[in-house]
Amino acid sequence: MRADKAPKSKYYRERTYKNGEFFYFLGKAYPLIIEPQGGQPPSLQFSEGCFKLTSNEPSGAFPLFLAWYTRETSLFLRGLLPDWARRLSVRPRSVRVRFATSRWGSCGIRGDLSFNSRLGVLDSELIEYVVVHELCHLKQMNHSASFWAEVAS
Repeated sequence: MRADKAPKSKYYRERTYKNGEFFYFLGKAYPLIIEPQGGQPPSLQFSEGCFKLTSNEPSGAFPLFLAWYTRETSLFLRGLLPDWARRLSVRPRSVRVRFATSRWGSCGIRGDLSFNSRLGVLDSELIEYVVVHELCHLKQMNHSASFWAEVAS
């Protein structure tokens, strides 16, 4: 499923990594708080309803956010995938989460699923739809009427 087909209004825009800038997680906006780094390595945490970036150079925060979204999206998907795979009577060979620029998810011919780490910014219902969409490709490796009927069911 292509990421560039999704609405980009509130979820995607250029980032400046400044205090008070909002970042989305599971469809909700949370502010960024930047704290001086001191002698510690740069880090990113999510707690008490905000993202906390410890860094002297906030412009280099992208890798920290990427790692955080990849980890948290993986954890969220781990909660969804087993139930939906059981419901659809399918079993993916493998599942991975990585940063992608043009797809929300994909299904390889051998049953390997790949999901975009940027899914973590979306509402949970949208993430669940992408999961169902990709799992249905384990039954129908195309976008035929049969595939869409499977997704709808």
